[in-house]
Amino acid sequence: MEKNIRQYFPGAITYQGYLSHWDTNLEGIDQLYILKGGPGTGKATLMRRIGKALAEAGLETELLWCSSDARSLDGVIIRDFSLAIMDGTAPHTRDPVYPGVRDMIVDLGRFWRRDILKEYRQEILSLTNENKKMFLEIYALLKKARDFAERRQSLYKIRLDEEGMEAWLDQLLKEQLVGNSIPKEPSRHRFYTIMAPQGLVSHFDELFEQAEKGYQFITDDLAIGTKVLNYIGTKAQGKGYGVWFVHDPQEPDALNAVFLPELKALYYLNGEAPGDKCKTVELERWYHKNLNGRNELEAEFLLTAIEDARQRAQKLMAENKKIHDHLETYYVKAMDFTALEMEKEVLIREFLAGGGLK
Repeated sequence: MEKNIRQYFPGAITYQGYLSHWDTNLEGIDQLYILKGGPGTGKATLMRRIGKALAEAGLETELLWCSSDARSLDGVIIRDFSLAIMDGTAPHTRDPVYPGVRDMIVDLGRFWRRDILKEYRQEILSLTNENKKMFLEIYALLKKARDFAERRQSLYKIRLDEEGMEAWLDQLLKEQLVGNSIPKEPSRHRFYTIMAPQGLVSHFDELFEQAEKGYQFITDDLAIGTKVLNYIGTKAQGKGYGVWFVHDPQEPDALNAVFLPELKALYYLNGEAPGDKCKTVELERWYHKNLNGRNELEAEFLLTAIEDARQRAQKLMAENKKIHDHLETYYVKAMDFTALEMEKEVLIREFLAGGGLK
C-alpha cells in the first residue's frame, strides 16, 4: 500500500448492531458528497476510482472500508481539501445537514431503468427482507457471545493496584506529553480490525507503520487494558493532543489501541512484537487475576461457547453477503452504465480540482 494511503473501518457489526464512528472521522470536513442508490449501482466502484486518482496525484487519501464486505469501500476522505465522499445508504444512512453548501447528494439511482426493476420486484423485496432478517440473527449471536464473555469474566477475582498503575502512567506521560499542544485535529474513534464475511480483517499494520514510538501493553484482561489506554487518551486530550481511539471488534466499548498522530506515538494491547519502535510492559505487575478451581470447567465451557457463537455469526455474515450479491444482480441489469460512467468522470475531475462545494 502506498505511503499516502490510510485505511480503516469507520464502523463495525457488533452485538449492539451496526456501530458507527463516522461522525468523529468526518469532523472538520467542509465538503461531503453523499452517495445514494441501491446495491449494484456503482457506489463502491466510483469511490475506488476517486481514491486511486487522488492517491496517484500525491494527496494523502483515507480509505474507509465496509464492515459488511471488507473489500468494498464505504468512503474516501481527503483532508488536504477538507473533502469526503461516502455511501449514505443503510446501515450508515446519512442525509444532508447543509444541503448544497457543505453536503451534496449524488443519486446514482437515477441511472437505473425502473421498468426493468419492476420485472424483479418480488425477488428484490424477498432478498432485501432476507438480508435484514439475517443481520438480526447475526446481532443476536454476537450478543450471546458477549453474554457468555461477561459470565466468564465474572468467574475471576481480580485485585488491581490502580493507584500504582496510574502513578507509573503519570510518570510515563510526563516524559512523553511535554507542555500543552494546540490540537492539529480532533480526536477520532475507529476500528482497524473487524469481523467481516471474509473473516477477521485488519489494517492495524498500517497504523503500526505510522508510529515512531510507543508502548505495547501485555495483558490477558481487556477491561484493564482498556482502562490503561483510556487513561493515556484522556490525559493526552487534556494536554491538547488529538487522539485516535482504536476500538476492539468484539467488545466495541473496549479499546485495542490509542494513537497520538502529532507525536506519532502508539499505545496498544498485545499483538505483534514491537520491534525497536515500542517498549513492552507487562500489566500483570499491577494486578492479580485468580480463578477458583471449582470454576475451571465452566470457564473452559464458556470460552468454547464464545468462540462457537462468534464463528456462527461470521458464517452468517458470509451467507448474507451472498444474498446481497444476488440482490445486486437485479440492479446491475437495470443500470445505464454509459450514463453512469459519464457521471463518474465528472465527479473524479471535480474531486481532483478540490471539490465543487466551496
